[in-house]
Amino acid sequence: MKNRKETMPPPPPPKKTNMSGWLKFTVIAILTIIGLVFSSCEDKTKCNKNCLKIGDTGPGGGIVFYHNHFGFYMDFDPKTYEGTGPAFHYLEAAPADQGLLPWNRTIGVDGLYIARTMLGAGKKNTDALLAKLPNAPAAKACVDYRGGGFADWYLPNVAELKEMYEKKDILGMNPEKLTLGEAFRLSGSGNMLNLTQEELDREVTSYWSSQTETEFFPYAVSWRNGSPYKLPIQDVYYVRAIRAF
Repeated sequence: MKNRKETMPPPPPPKKTNMSGWLKFTVIAILTIIGLVFSSCEDKTKCNKNCLKIGDTGPGGGIVFYHNHFGFYMDFDPKTYEGTGPAFHYLEAAPADQGLLPWNRTIGVDGLYIARTMLGAGKKNTDALLAKLPNAPAAKACVDYRGGGFADWYLPNVAELKEMYEKKDILGMNPEKLTLGEAFRLSGSGNMLNLTQEELDREVTSYWSSQTETEFFPYAVSWRNGSPYKLPIQDVYYVRAIRAF
């Protein structure tokens, strides 16, 4: 018998892949993501963590001066030091000062220790301050502010004021110097009467913070050099409200 030559069957044709379908799906997905980003930027009340930059107008009508992509917290767990509550990504400052005001009109309030120092913690400081002193002028002016219809404005702490100092030109925060006579007229304690003009420039061109370690001398940050000072509680300094979102 003759050997029959065995032939292998031809390989099956390659399966057709629907590349156009995958391409269409990918394009649609990318466009959807881009649309969500831009829509969230147009509606600043729903702004995501990347859609604004320093100097932009925030949802409260203020000026954005701080951005943290990873987020920051207004409080932390004292045992683990981890942030608690919702994460925020921006801080905005009111577009104008709330005025020249005293931190408080009286002295000698027992147990007045309000010292949260983290960025974002000024809100907790302000709440604690007004719980002790419901009519404290500087803090009350901030929480009474209703920029953008929001009721979550507060008096910044030292760390937040330092960020504002670094962005003072963007924020338009260039407080006017006062003469000795004007300072004494506005002072609640008379402390400014003994200042030199140089000391007055440093102190009066300052902004109150929501931090204090005593019932007599809360912290303010000088707009001459960006440094914090403990100043008399009844003296008047500038006030600017901020909020986190």
